[in-house]
Amino acid sequence: MKLVHAICHDILNDGRSQVGWSDVWIRFTTKPNRKKARYGLTLIGKKDLESEIYLDKQCIERAKTKNDLELVKEFEQSLREQQSILETLKYSEFAVDDINNPYQTPSVYINQDYFDKKDANQMIDYFIRQLGFQGAKVKWQRDKSKVRLIPITLNAPKSVKEEKIDK
Repeated sequence: MKLVHAICHDILNDGRSQVGWSDVWIRFTTKPNRKKARYGLTLIGKKDLESEIYLDKQCIERAKTKNDLELVKEFEQSLREQQSILETLKYSEFAVDDINNPYQTPSVYINQDYFDKKDANQMIDYFIRQLGFQGAKVKWQRDKSKVRLIPITLNAPKSVKEEKIDK
């Protein structure tokens, strides 16, 4: 079991709140060389993922009206990736993306609309297991800043949830 130190600057850190997404910074040591590994994770609930899908579709429509084909392709690629994750969440409790891309911040998704600190621990454990470790015991660091962010999630129309995924 890997000891993972985690910190975030939003209301998830208080242990009583539920959020739709949260940015969490984690660190741990690796064996045998005891190097420190650090990751900035974005933990995302299903409702926020559905909102992102809805917003991508809106952006595609706007880019089409402006005849910006490069932007259309970019948003269509993002839409396909997000729809793929939503499809994965139909069969799994968690999903992760960009785990092997050093230029992207990994995102860990959960198959519920909102999550709390206990769920965040499970999401971090899932991420650590995807890296090839035996799991994680998460120790939350006290956030000494006086600023608390409140992540918001836009409510996507119900049609996003019921839509079939385009392959």
